[in-house]
This record gives sequence, C-alpha cells and structure tokens, in this order.
Amino acid sequence: MRSFLTPISEPPKPQRNPHRQCKLFARPPFSLEFSPTPLALDIYMQFTLVHSLQHPGPQHNFHSIKHTQNQTEVPYLRYPGAQNLTANHIEKRRRNRKKGKMGSIPPPPLNNLTSHLPRSLVSSHPQLTTSILPSLLGAISCISASLRTAQTVAPTSTTNTFGDAQLNVDMLAESHLRAALVSCPAVHAASSEEDPVERTLHLHQPGVDRLHGVEGEEKEEGEEYTVAFDPLDGSSIIAPNWTVGTIIGIWRGKSALGKSPRSEQVAAVLGVFGPRTTAVIAVRFPEEDKRVCVELGEVDGGVWEVLRERVEFEGVEKGKGKERYFAPANLRAAAEDEKYMALVEKFIRERYTLRYCGGLVPDVYHGLVKGKGVYLSPVTAGSKAKLRRLYELCPVALVVECAGGKAIDPADGGKEVLDKEVKSCDERGGLICGTREEVEMAGEALLG
Repeated sequence: MRSFLTPISEPPKPQRNPHRQCKLFARPPFSLEFSPTPLALDIYMQFTLVHSLQHPGPQHNFHSIKHTQNQTEVPYLRYPGAQNLTANHIEKRRRNRKKGKMGSIPPPPLNNLTSHLPRSLVSSHPQLTTSILPSLLGAISCISASLRTAQTVAPTSTTNTFGDAQLNVDMLAESHLRAALVSCPAVHAASSEEDPVERTLHLHQPGVDRLHGVEGEEKEEGEEYTVAFDPLDGSSIIAPNWTVGTIIGIWRGKSALGKSPRSEQVAAVLGVFGPRTTAVIAVRFPEEDKRVCVELGEVDGGVWEVLRERVEFEGVEKGKGKERYFAPANLRAAAEDEKYMALVEKFIRERYTLRYCGGLVPDVYHGLVKGKGVYLSPVTAGSKAKLRRLYELCPVALVVECAGGKAIDPADGGKEVLDKEVKSCDERGGLICGTREEVEMAGEALLG
C-alpha cells in the first residue's frame, strides 16, 4: 500500500490495468490508492460510507457479478470510481495468485438467489426478484460493515415520531436501506420505524430530495411495491455487542395501509447481524399458491451464498434433537399475570430450554435455525402491546408462515397476525410465533 490518505486537487483517474493496481477514490479532497485486497476494499468501503453520510452526494449503486463458469449472479456494492471486477478479472487474479503475484482475493460469486426461486415467480415478478431483493441484500451487507466499525453507540439529538430516542446506528442503517430502495424503480413508496410516513420515491423533479422522497407524488403504472422496515431491531442490546437485526416487509401497490397483510404483503426479509451476517427471505403470492423461505449467508463483502433452500419448522417431534425451546419476552409481566407465570412454569417443568436474548430478530431466527421453538411477547393489563404491526409483526409473521409455522396476536384475541389489516403506522400488538403445536398450546394457556 503506497499511500493511504493523500490530499489531491483533482480526483485521480483509475489505472488501466485493474489486475495490478486499482486506484479507488471518494470525493475530493481525498484519494485512496492500494492493491485491491479484501481488507483494503473493506477499509475503503467504510471510509466512503462515513464520508458520504457527512457529505451527501450520489448514492452507491448495487449491481451484480456474473461468473462465467456457473452463470451465478449475486449482488455486490460497486464503489464509486472503482473498476468493476468482472468474471474475467476475477479469473485472472486467481491465476496470478497461484503464481504468487498477488495477495488474497475475494472468492467467486457462489449461489444465485433467483435460481432458488420458482421459475414462474421470477418471470412474473422480475422487479421483486432481480432488483428489490438483491438491493436489500446489498443494504444489509452495508449495515453489517458499518456496525463492525461503529464502536461508539450513542443517542442522537432527535427522536422518531413515536417519541423513541434514535441512536447513531439506527440512522446509519436507515440511510443504507433508503439508498438501496432509491435504486429500485419498482419501489413506489417506503416508510420505516424511524420515519413512519409513507414517502414516494423516484421523483423526477428538480430540487426534490430523492433519498427521502415527498408525500403524494405519483409514478408510472406497472409492477409496484411499498416497503416498510425496521432498520435496526434490537438497538437496546447493541451496546453490549449482542446480535441485532433488520426487519423488512414488501407490499404490493402504492401503500401498505388499509390492506390485508395475508394477500398484499408478498415478501419479507430478516437480516441478522451477529458473528456472521445472515438473512432469511420469504416470498409468497397467495394466488400462485407458492411459498418460499430461504436462508442466505454473506461470505465475503456483499457476496451471498444460499445456505438453505428451504427453511422450515419441523415440529416438536421431528425437530433436530430432543430439545425444546422457548423465548419469553417481557418476563417481568409474569409477576402480574397468573396465566403467563403458569405458562412459564409449564415450560420449565417440561424441561424446555430457555433461549432468549431480548432481540426479536435473533430470537425468532433461533427457532428458524433449530426448526422448532416458540417465541412469546404477551400483552397483560400492566404491560401494553409494544411491537409495531407494520414494521415488525407482519414481516415476521410472513417469514414464520412461509416456514410452516404460525404467528398469532394475543392482543387481538389470538387471531393470526396476517388476518388483520394495518390501518396506521403506529398500530401495535403482541406476538406468539413458532411451531404450530406450541403456538396453539401457548395461545390457549394465555387466552383460554
């Protein structure tokens, strides 16, 4: 590495031969010049993300690398000013490495998401499967990289509409997801827990904020979606470096409000940020009678591999091993609710294993990995409903159902979460989800 941070008067021009020297640059007055090793690229990405937040400008672009041998295609982040690493470039760098001419290089792209989706689903909904979902995976990669360098977790001077204090990492995750959605022409509007107003994207008017959009604008008809997301679920446990996540729901049409979640929420994504970065994608179009639930893992800086083509709750008897799991949220409420206390005691007597960390995403994800288990977030007289239906309950419920499980809302008499339309961004509820047998048993114990 010849130089790391060099003042310059004009942006440098990329080298002609990307195999020997790759010159990457952000906006003036800085230049980064180094050999394109994974570590160097990672350092540059982190610098560029922070710099772009401090100095707004053109957003990152999300593209794909196609490997010629297996024709796989995966999302990756194209750094501003960098040479694109095509399949031929990657192959030549691999040969050079074998000859001892280069350091380590990223592995080739592995599995293509669309190859694990039904062909009819891809052909009938190309914008969802080849644009929106890959872009969201790219945003999850960016969030993961940013969290690994955000050593200080601190509140900002702002609060969201609900009155919750906003952390610097919340806003960072929000920015990555907004930037990714702007790159998707089929996303008509988006809202989030940090900015709970459905704002239209892709405006073509001078002076309009394309990142956050403006209410009330229209776009051309076609394949259209609205995205509702919680950018960083579990921010209260991120300071001690526990696993946190991102929750995303994708709805058909120009709004997610006033519609049936069962028929109009067609996809959901759970991003999991722990020792590894993983994601679960669920897709379901009721009229096509197809459901998909796949697990992916980030293997190297934006390159994703499909870990499991079919994520599924296997049931109490068929689950892996003889262990049974329960995750009781808001356990303090058991002190004031006899039914909740009795249910917890029942789990203990029947030798269930406690698996609870205080984050909705990692607790639900544990059940998806093990193929069994039940998550409880009850509603009692002294403990009101906390989970927001649009940003948390509905996306999680879609993932659980696509995995063969069940999700009910104890605040709504035990009805299934997806059976009730969302009328406002601040609607809240409780949640019991997991294997169908255990959810029905827990619901009867709490509500019977």
